[in-house]
Amino acid sequence: PQFGVITAPESPLRKTPKNLHTVYAKGYAWAFPHFGPRSRLKGMALFPDGKLLVLERTRLGNKSTQVASLRQVDLGKCDASDVCEATLLTTLPPGAENFEGLALLDAHNALIVSDNGGNSNTDTTFALIVLP
Repeated sequence: PQFGVITAPESPLRKTPKNLHTVYAKGYAWAFPHFGPRSRLKGMALFPDGKLLVLERTRLGNKSTQVASLRQVDLGKCDASDVCEATLLTTLPPGAENFEGLALLDAHNALIVSDNGGNSNTDTTFALIVLP
């Protein structure tokens, strides 16, 4: 309610730093560092206290190895001129899962989902993440 609709591109827009994700709302913009090189923002959800939960997927060395991470950004502690801190909550083991979505079930549980990347031989994977 404080910020209205919050949105972000999967990767940085042109003319923005390539190592930062930027989240936008009407009258607001917050930036925070990528989890790692070749990192893409895949999902966002707001905690009841207004902190932002973000799902990132980072490609490692070869194209098929990926790491999903969940981080928290306290939007209330960032101002427009600073880069926000992103606190790592958890990472999943490296794998081929193509995690694409995030739902915050409550203050301590999140659900992430993969798609099959267009491969009919690959199943959809759901992972329940218990947050600290």
